[in-house]
Amino acid sequence: MTRPISTKLTKILCLMTNIVSYLNDGANWQAQAVLAYLRANSEYALSKAESSEPYKWGINTEIKVGRFENGREQGYVFTVRLYNYRTNNGEQMQRNWAVFEHRNWDGIVVFVSDEWTLNTPGIGEIYGERGKSDYDKSFQYGQILECGKWLVKQIRAFIDENYKEKEVEL
Repeated sequence: MTRPISTKLTKILCLMTNIVSYLNDGANWQAQAVLAYLRANSEYALSKAESSEPYKWGINTEIKVGRFENGREQGYVFTVRLYNYRTNNGEQMQRNWAVFEHRNWDGIVVFVSDEWTLNTPGIGEIYGERGKSDYDKSFQYGQILECGKWLVKQIRAFIDENYKEKEVEL
């Protein structure tokens, strides 16, 4: 005679969830879709603009991602750091793109910041002295592919503009 599986064990074995709440980290679906697009295209984004060859820097350049949280505006910050390069005043180079759904009109907005941070940039680093309506780029509701393609172009342009044949000593 077989024994029935206990209710507690059944709950452990069946940890399925509703698709709407699956991978729900607080960001809205548009920001999550842009994240998925950028994740799928990150190798291309980090390659030379004139070809698909990766840069041969000998350094670890990658796209980092963290959460952007501003009340109802929830999304992600995508960061690219150029560790072996510095600006003219000696600062390390970093660009951040905060992507989230605008709380009032549901479009996707992007704020761009060059603020260097060790952790995920917060509201202060992203907005700086600007107001929350002074975003750098916006997309209509549902224009996820357009936003993703724009981000890839921005990342490639940032790397191309700052790429130097010879690394600067740290």
